[in-house]
This record gives sequence, structure tokens and C-alpha cells, in this order.
Amino acid sequence: MAKWGEGDPRWIVEERPDAVNVNNWHWVEKNATLWSKDRLKNLFVGKSLDQGAVKIEFVEFKKLEGEATANNRKAKLIFLYEWEFELKFKANVAGDHMVYEGVLEIPNLSDENDADEIDVNFSLNTKGVHENEIRHIGNHQLRDFVRKQVGSYIKELKEEFSKGLVLPTDKVKPQVVATGKTNIIDKKTFQNEVVKDQKPTTQARSSGPVEVKSFEITETLKVPPERLFEILTDDQLVKAWTNGSGKVDPRAGGAFSLLGDQITGTFDSVVENKELVMKWRLKKYPQGHFAKISMKLKDQSDSTNLVISAANVPAEFLDETRNGIERYYTQSIGRTHERSVEEQKIIKKLLEGGPESYDWRVRPQGTLDPLVKNSSVNVVVNIYLRSLSKIDEINMEYSLQLTFREEWVDERLLFFSDTVPHVNFSPGQKIWLPDTFFQNEKEGRRHEIDQPNILLRVQNGSANVLYSSRVTLTLSCPMFLNDYPMDIQTCFIDLASYGYTTSDIIYSWKEYNPVQVKAGLYQSLPSFILNKVLTNYCTSATNTGVYSCLRTVIELKREFSYYLFQLYIPSSMLVIISWISFWIDKDSVVARLILGMTTLLTMTTQVGVVTRNLPPVPYVKAIDIWIGNCFLFIFGALVEFAIVSWTSRKNIIRKSYPYQHQAQPLMQLASHDRHNGYGTETSGSLTTDNVPGIEIANEDITTLKKGSRWIIFWNIEHKDKSKKIDLMSRILFPMCFILFNISYWMRYMTPYMAV
Repeated sequence: MAKWGEGDPRWIVEERPDAVNVNNWHWVEKNATLWSKDRLKNLFVGKSLDQGAVKIEFVEFKKLEGEATANNRKAKLIFLYEWEFELKFKANVAGDHMVYEGVLEIPNLSDENDADEIDVNFSLNTKGVHENEIRHIGNHQLRDFVRKQVGSYIKELKEEFSKGLVLPTDKVKPQVVATGKTNIIDKKTFQNEVVKDQKPTTQARSSGPVEVKSFEITETLKVPPERLFEILTDDQLVKAWTNGSGKVDPRAGGAFSLLGDQITGTFDSVVENKELVMKWRLKKYPQGHFAKISMKLKDQSDSTNLVISAANVPAEFLDETRNGIERYYTQSIGRTHERSVEEQKIIKKLLEGGPESYDWRVRPQGTLDPLVKNSSVNVVVNIYLRSLSKIDEINMEYSLQLTFREEWVDERLLFFSDTVPHVNFSPGQKIWLPDTFFQNEKEGRRHEIDQPNILLRVQNGSANVLYSSRVTLTLSCPMFLNDYPMDIQTCFIDLASYGYTTSDIIYSWKEYNPVQVKAGLYQSLPSFILNKVLTNYCTSATNTGVYSCLRTVIELKREFSYYLFQLYIPSSMLVIISWISFWIDKDSVVARLILGMTTLLTMTTQVGVVTRNLPPVPYVKAIDIWIGNCFLFIFGALVEFAIVSWTSRKNIIRKSYPYQHQAQPLMQLASHDRHNGYGTETSGSLTTDNVPGIEIANEDITTLKKGSRWIIFWNIEHKDKSKKIDLMSRILFPMCFILFNISYWMRYMTPYMAV
């Protein structure tokens, strides 16, 4: 809140030799700005960070703006500092002769934040094979190094620069911390202490008459009387020029209160747009004493003479009252409201200048040089990426939100002013704008909530026009899915003039930081990583001429972990499960068949879930190769089972066929005995021992009673080739799958990891 006069009467403490007591403020300030600049240069310029083969060295400060002070209040030190700086750096990689250059920016280093909380923005301007490696180091290790150096600066500011700032007194001894240094507090603690120290003060006044004086102030304000009267009597406008709380009741007998009740009083008379007469009291005045203040507003066509007459002012507060009225009633009103009036006049003059008034349909020359004719307008563009979303492979499109800025020179809007640095135009005030459009746009809209998000500004003395707009776009992005899901997609934002050729408009990127990316956007996408954002040109020649075009290149790296856990690992497990059938007995037909069919159907379902959001493309994708081979291995296990079964049956038939003729006499004999009534006793005495080549282990002749020759075939021992097939499959299938994995991951993962 603003304070009347030079000091706050609540801060009244003892006299100290180390602090100047201005209006009872025990305060001394030591400027640390020059010391800080030298210290920051020593901490950064020439310093380097080595990370393996990469070396990053700070060359110089491109920008170093701000201030720092060390303050002493009641033997306590308060450090206030605020810096904004940009550092140029160069990076080298061992074995590479290329020098990479860039800028590191700290937009706000202040006493409000700790060193480990400051924002550090890293931008690399040089492209090369090692740029991704350097970016990674810049966004991690270099950021930590910078924060460490900033922490050293803050520590030295508090411990080294502040030496001798606090001196002991008879009543107050400086508090000493463990390191032997003077007690240091932060700004927040200091502010809390000030509030805690608040105590109402009363000043003893003599009972005799108060000596009074008068004065008069005349000031010309470039504001109409009607507007000035409103400024003096409207609550909201009063808060603006006092920069504090205020309440005004503009009628005879109405009360007013300004600056948190530091000024109070009542109106004696109110003549709208002409005069205000009031009983006026500063809080420091003797109890019950009021000065008489009159304010006369005299119209001067395009301005107002404000005549302020003050009478019955206590002599001891004469200078303070005069200075306060000049500061708040004249200077502050002038700064706050004259600019808006001046702006309106400039706009009116520029756009409504009589017969030679501004024609927004005519293209400007784009230069202030009167000798240059028919030159092209140079439109400088920069973009601030706010969000990326809806990266759609099926429709080959993506959505983004951005702030789009264009700058150019319109010599017809040139103006000069001592008070107005720039003029803002509303969307309804038409001036010439480039007919820029986005070439690959499918849908788009400007944001209108709660006001149109458009800025149109003309700079004083340069006629430089800034156009800024926040838009949401859906842009086409042709995607090549050959390496899906280990693919890297490149999407574009192409902008060009719709009707003007290069003889009328030439687009160019802003020299420094042409495309800014919102903090956190690189890692905010669910399915992709925003790898990098580059700028390029895409000027094209058509039948109607050559058109200037700018291109923003957005490189998106697909997040692979989702597919690893949802497809690759489960499908590998299904393939391995299908091999279990090689260990199951060949005669367990149902078990082996169910296992093979289950893995095949599960694989089909799994693939359908993962690939349902993919467009049909006329080429083979990486995921298709993987899925096809997994199906091949699972189907191969089923085919192997069929071969084993067929081989097993074939072996039995083939090996038992020669012995069928040798067993025939025996079978005929058994049949003859049964026919002649010898019964089971004769049959039981028969064996096959006398038949060469036939062995029926642990079987007695009762087997022949069952009368089926197939029993003999199934019980004849033979060499089983089907078992050999299972044994070979147990080795060949895993080996082939391992070889496939090696070749697959080398082909697709190597380029993916290199980006």
C-alpha cells in the first residue's frame, strides 16, 4: 500500500550509528548492483562443464539486467535482488570439430525464490549429429550447475558483501549466528516482523493554537475536465492513481478516505466537472484539525488546468502536505490517465486523418525510408507453442494451441510521443494485416473468452506493428508408419501469404528464439515425446507467382514403453507357452491341441486390441513383422504337433508290416485250435519266441485271445522318429526365435535410440 510522505510513522526505534533515520525509519541501504554484476560474471564467464566427451563453456553475458541491495533495519539484514540474464555458450564434442552455440536464459532470479527453484531455459542454435546429446546435458547437468553457481552468488551476497553493514549499539547488539556473521533474515520474515512491530503512535501536542499556512499548486493535465472530475471522485479510479484503498462519496457532506485512512475528510461543496471544496485531514495532523482544500478544474480545450488551493495547513506539516498532493493528485493522475488520453488522440489522428485517412486495404511500404518505393513488407514471425494433443494416426492429423506473433513496419502509423511508448488497437479498429494462413490446416479457431485473445500494438517512433493472436489448430501430418511403434514422426506448421507474392510480402523467422515451447510440453504428451522443434523455410512457386512460406518442424518420438508391455512381452510369452507342447507326450492329442489353439486365439485377441487404432496402409510395418513372426512360431508349434502325430502313426504301420506275415501262421494256429475245441489251455501254451524278429514284452499268450491284430502292432517295439522331432523342436524353435529377436531389435531399435 502506498504511504503518504517519505516514511511510515509506525517504524520508530532507537537511534543507530549504522542506519540513517529518515522520518524515524532506522534503515540503511547498500547498493549491490555493480558488485553483483562483477560477481555473476566471475561465476559464469569462462566456466565450463565437462560431461564425458561433451564440454560446455560459457562465453559471455548476452543480457544482464537487474539490481541488488543489502538493507539494514534494526541490526537485521534484508537482501533484495532481482535479475534477468542470458548467457551465450559454446559446446564441443571430442572427435568432432563442430562448435555448437546456444543461449541459456534465467528469466527471473529474485529473493522470492531459492536457487534450486529458479527456471533455467536452455536453447541450442546449432544443428549437428550430437545436438540431442548436448540438449540432454543442457536440460539436466548444466541446469544443476547453473543453479549451484547462483546459490554461490546468493551466499556471497549475504555473507561477504554485507560485512560491516551492521554496527553494535549500547542498546542493541547484533545477533550472531553459528558462522559468526550478522543476523540475516529474508524478505518475508522482514515483512512479518514489520507487521508485528506495528503500534499506534500519538504525538504530544501543545494545548496552544496551531500555526497554520497555505499554498497553491497549478498543474496542466492532458485530460478533459469531465474525465478529471471522474478520476477524482470514482472509487475505482481513485484506487488506480493512489495505488491503495480509497472510498469517495462526491456530494456535499459526503465523506472520503484515501490511502488506507491516511487522508480523510468531507466535501463542503461539489460542482460537477468544475470544483471540489473539502475539509481535508492528514492522519498526522493535530487531533481534530482539518485543512481546507479546493480543487478547480479549468477547461483548456484539449487539457485541464487543475488549481489546488490549500489553507489552514499546520506549519510543521506544510512541506509534507504539499509534496504529497503534488505526488498523488498531480503526478500520479498524470502518469495513470494522461497516457490513455494521449493514446486515444494518436489513434484518432492515425486512423481518422481527414482526406488522407488511413486505408487498411492498402499494403504499406514496409520501411520508413521515403526513397524506397515498391519494397516488400518484411513480416517477422515467432510462435509460442502452448499445447499439443490428439495426434491421430488414422486421420493423419494433430492438434495444437499456439500464440502466433507477427511484426512489420507500417510507415503510415508512425507517431512520436513523450508519454506513450506504444499504442494498442482494438480488433474493431482496422489496420492493414498480412493475409497469413496455415497451409496444412484442417480446422482452426481464435479464442474469444472472455475477450478476443488478440493484441495489436504500434510502437512509438518506429511504426513497428505487433500482431499477436492465440489460436487452436488441427493440422494434417502425413505419417510414415514403417517403423511403428518405434517410429519418429515429423509434423509441420506451414504458414504463408494467401494472396501476396514475394514481391509484396516476405516472411522471416525472428532472429532469437523464433519458436518458444511452454515449459513441460516436451514430456506432457501421453503417446509421444516432443523431441525437438526446428524452423525452416518452404517458399513455393506456383502458376500465380512465388509465395514466401515459413515452416515449423515438430519432431515427435513415439513412447515405446506402452507397446513393450502391451504387445511385445505378452506375445513373446505366448510364443514360449506354445513350445510347452514339445514336452507333452505325443499321445496326449487333446492337451497339445488345446494348448496350441489357445495360444493362437489369445495372440489374435491381443493383436486386435493393440492395432485397432492403426490405419490400413499399403506397406509392412515393424509391428506387422513382429506379429507375423509370432503367429508363425505359434502356428509352427501346431504344425509340429501334426507332423509328430503323423510320423508316429506312420512308423508303427511301417515297422510292424514285415512281421505281419510272420505272425500270420501263429494266428492261424490259434484260430485252428479254438475251432477244434482245445480252448484256452492250448492257446495259453503258445508263445512267439519261435518267430524270428518278434518280441512281445511281458505279454502272455492271453493277448491273442482278444483276436485283434492291431494290438500286436501297437505293442511292437520300434525306433520312434516322432520323439526325435520333438527333441529337435525344443532346440530349433527357441534358437530361431532368439535369432529373429536379435535381427528385429537391431533393425528397429538402433535408429530409434539414436534420436
